Amino acid sequence: LMPFWPGCIFSFLLHCTPLYPLGVCVRAILAKKVQDIIGHDRSWATVFFLSLFCLPCEVGRESLEVDAEIGADITCCCQVEVTSRLMSEMANVKSRMCTAG
Repeated sequence: LMPFWPGCIFSFLLHCTPLYPLGVCVRAILAKKVQDIIGHDRSWATVFFLSLFCLPCEVGRESLEVDAEIGADITCCCQVEVTSRLMSEMANVKSRMCTAG
């Protein structure tokens, strides 16, 4: 949705200044787009309030969901094992089918 360094600088400037509420709104909009892409149905208000009151938890949860979606297994800092796209898609379909009912 946004390149890493511009997003990092943008997030820092909005979350470490008096513009925190604006930063939460921007983050909620971008997080909602990510949720829509990976197929999670969450309202913007839910994403906004979770970001407002527990931003680190929300960022961590979102990164775990994205890692699971792409099939990445991060065991330690800078040690990433990525499964093939086909295998991760099959695992995602299986987990969604098993939890849908």
